[in-house]
Amino acid sequence: MASPVAHSLAGALIYLACNGSRKPRCQDMLAVMVAANLADLDLVPGLLLGDHGQFHRGASHSLLFAILLGAAASAWLYWRQYPRALALGTMITLALLSQLLVDWLSFDASLPQGIPLLWPFTDQSLMSPQTIFLNIRRDNLFTMPVLIHDLKALIIEALLLGPPTWWIWQWRRRQW
Repeated sequence: MASPVAHSLAGALIYLACNGSRKPRCQDMLAVMVAANLADLDLVPGLLLGDHGQFHRGASHSLLFAILLGAAASAWLYWRQYPRALALGTMITLALLSQLLVDWLSFDASLPQGIPLLWPFTDQSLMSPQTIFLNIRRDNLFTMPVLIHDLKALIIEALLLGPPTWWIWQWRRRQW
């Protein structure tokens, strides 16, 4: 699966693309970037128990989870009368969905390969037949082969998602 770098850049890209010509609000952009990483919070219980993959790539990596959490965020923002609540809620939902897209496009060496995109309707894990992102290895973290592999994965993520994010940032700056 991809790293937080890829997910955060995807979240930033979504925020910048959907924010229109309005000046960006740092807290809104940060909320969208955090949402793009939320599904990976399922790593935390496994890390605490000494098995990082024990709960990873479960229900939090499904379309149902992303849509329900996005709807809940939208409803909460609306209830709090947050400025542009519907727009921000939509961006948060898109960011949650971007986590699934980026992970679907990521190589997964662990079994079952992929993510349970259609959970609870099926437990089948899905992975793109043509992946573009490398997996982040969490085994033997401080060995040279793992460090090199993970650095290569981060560079690929930055090269694929960094330029479009920078480009749209520059384009939007001209509209502010």
